[in-house]
Amino acid sequence: LILKIMRESEQAFPYTEFSLMVENLWGAMERVQEGEADLAICPWLEENLVVESFPFIRSHLLTVAAPDFAPGQGGKELDLNDLQDAAQVVVKDSSHRSRPESYGVIDQGHHWLVNDHYTKKEILLAGMGWGRLHRHLIEQELKDGRLVPLNIRNYPVTLDIEMRVVRKQSVAYGPVANVLWENFKAFSEI
Repeated sequence: LILKIMRESEQAFPYTEFSLMVENLWGAMERVQEGEADLAICPWLEENLVVESFPFIRSHLLTVAAPDFAPGQGGKELDLNDLQDAAQVVVKDSSHRSRPESYGVIDQGHHWLVNDHYTKKEILLAGMGWGRLHRHLIEQELKDGRLVPLNIRNYPVTLDIEMRVVRKQSVAYGPVANVLWENFKAFSEI
């Protein structure tokens, strides 16, 4: 969907140089607030009056591991204590300012920190840990059994996140940025 919108924009404005970057957690919002990006698609984790935004898509995350992941073998319900010695694979926030919030990170456990969801997926497929991934990234692996959902007592094993298109308020945007904004709005799935 995003690439379709970008392809149409590139065809409409062939002399415009587009820059498409991937950020995690607060990174995209930070880029917009600091004027490093005209617009971004980012998780809507809290209200923010510095930007204007509209809902774009919902992303569904599921807690998974490889079927041979020792604590989760047999599909049994796990306690958080069962996972203390197992590596939780966590995508690191790409913003420059650290925040106290964490989204499902078990403080007392062992962690792998990675900078993207594809690396996280590969570590999970190798049976080296557990973690949440966007369902659309792992549909095939769930179907063929290379990843399995984990059932963890007192832990939210699923998470739905609203993704929004955002841009800074009170900025005069050029025609390309305005058309791109409107194109994303037209394709919003929410």
